[in-house]
Amino acid sequence: MEKMMMDAPTRRAFLGFAQNAVAAAAIGAVGVRLIETAEAMPIAHDLGQASEPSDLLT
Repeated sequence: MEKMMMDAPTRRAFLGFAQNAVAAAAIGAVGVRLIETAEAMPIAHDLGQASEPSDLLT
């Protein structure tokens, strides 16, 4: 029976792919948490609308 072994370049490529997959999953999980947090924040309805300037100089 013949043993199937990965040669070094193939193993290195596979481990690099696996490491990138883990990093992408971690970044995705952080992104989901940030989006959930942002969606839970209240937003002012008049956000971005100009109002009368306050008279700070008296």
